[in-house]
Amino acid sequence: MTCDEFEAIVDDIPTEGSPLSAEAEGHLAGCPRCRMVLAVAQGVEHLLREPGPPAPAGFTAAVQRRVQRDRWRMEQIVDSLFNGVLGVGAVFVAVGLWLFVNSGRTAAFFQSVVDAMRREDWTTAATLPHVWAYVGCTLLVITAATMWWWMDREDAL
Repeated sequence: MTCDEFEAIVDDIPTEGSPLSAEAEGHLAGCPRCRMVLAVAQGVEHLLREPGPPAPAGFTAAVQRRVQRDRWRMEQIVDSLFNGVLGVGAVFVAVGLWLFVNSGRTAAFFQSVVDAMRREDWTTAATLPHVWAYVGCTLLVITAATMWWWMDREDAL
């Protein structure tokens, strides 16, 4: 048996006085390094079996407070990031609405709708393509809001 082979089985030797194979016994008799490795492993095993010192008074409560405080801090960070992203999104929506309202095409569309209403002609070539674009955008917003509502429910996940 080599030192590497002995080190591979040393963790399987549970306690002092456990029977070793004749090959392992023979190797230990001639190898001081492996005797030391076995002694260290047995010492660790012995320390793990002994009960540890009792925790100081208030230790458990202090650990629970610390864990709770760390969780609260993490939630604050996540909330701050989330609120920041929502703020940026709100700015984008506001800028988009402003651009939408101040766009010449928007004014032209509404003027064509008013003109079509006056003429009672809803199928004009200038109005119909725009109507379908607005209907599609409205359906997209309704779908996004519905998905948001569905995912925000407590039992969704």
